[in-house]
Amino acid sequence: MQNPSQKPAQGSGFRLDGRTILIILLVIGVIFILTRANQGSAPAEPTATPIPPTVVQQDPVAAGGVELGELVASTAVDRDSCPTEPTSRFDSDDTIYIATEESFIPAGTTAYVRLYLGNEAVEDTDEITADSDMTTCVFFVFENDEGFEEGDYEAELFINGNSAGSVSFTVR
Repeated sequence: MQNPSQKPAQGSGFRLDGRTILIILLVIGVIFILTRANQGSAPAEPTATPIPPTVVQQDPVAAGGVELGELVASTAVDRDSCPTEPTSRFDSDDTIYIATEESFIPAGTTAYVRLYLGNEAVEDTDEITADSDMTTCVFFVFENDEGFEEGDYEAELFINGNSAGSVSFTVR
């Protein structure tokens, strides 16, 4: 039995100084970050609001210095050619605008949009060419006098022959 007046032997036991506490906190922090990174995100709750169009953007800079604004499907464009009513759902007799928000388009840039129904290409717009450097919205129009077939569509924008993004929507 140890006498209370005796000191414990030096070097035995665990010393908890500032450096040791810092190392322990760093290890706990790293473990916390790694476990959080490996957890999947919770599934989104369904909402009653309309679903925005699904947009897949690729690297537009690789397509000749073009800086594209957001690519959307819309039911209308304004007098500056900018989309005013983005949507992901159209009626079969609607005019479908595929448009970019304000974008930088260098002179000589060519662009067109290809429309797909499911995985099948159904129509290409005419190719347009920028006659000068410009900052503008760009739009392409799809119309069908007999009405569009119902289904899930994708419109893919091509800049200088390269895919520069796409937008998905549904016709009901």
